[in-house]
Amino acid sequence: RVFGDITDATNLELGVSGALNQPSNALHRSMAGVDATFRWKPAGQELYKGFIARGEYLLPRWQKPAVLAHTRLVTAEPARTERRGGYLYGEYQAGRRWKFGMRGDYNEDPNIVGPRTVTRAISPYAGYTLSEFNRFRLQFQRRWLPTRKADNYVLFQWTIVLGPHGGHAY
Repeated sequence: RVFGDITDATNLELGVSGALNQPSNALHRSMAGVDATFRWKPAGQELYKGFIARGEYLLPRWQKPAVLAHTRLVTAEPARTERRGGYLYGEYQAGRRWKFGMRGDYNEDPNIVGPRTVTRAISPYAGYTLSEFNRFRLQFQRRWLPTRKADNYVLFQWTIVLGPHGGHAY
C-alpha cells in the first residue's frame, strides 16, 4: 500500500495484492489485485461532511495439473481458467449522522461457457448513525445475471458495536 496526502482535506491510497497456492497434484491457483481509495474530509467539518471513493479489480487464475491416464497425457481444465471481477463505490457524508452511497459490481463466472458470463449489480444506499455504537443502513440492489434475468433486493442492516473500541482503553 502507498498512502499520500494530496491537500489538507484529501488523500489517496493505492494498493496491490497477490496470492499463490501451488500444492502438488492439485489445483494451482493465483490471484492478483489492484485497489485505490480517495478520501475528502474538509478541515473543521470532519464530523459533518466527507466523501470516499473506492475501487478494486481482481484477477484470479487457476490451472489443474496434467495427469497420466493409461499412458496418455490428459489435462482436466475447467471451462475457463480466469475470472475478472471488481467493484466501484462512492459514499457522501451529508451531515453528522447521514451517509449516502452507490456501489457497482462486476463479476465473471468461470463455470459458464459462452458470450454471457457476467453478473453486474448496482446498489444505492442510505445510512444513519444513531451513535458510535449503532448504525442503520437501507440498501436497494439490482443484479443482472448472465441469463439476462434481473433480481431485486432490499436490505436493512443494523450494526451494533459491543466491547472495546478505539475511543477507550476498556
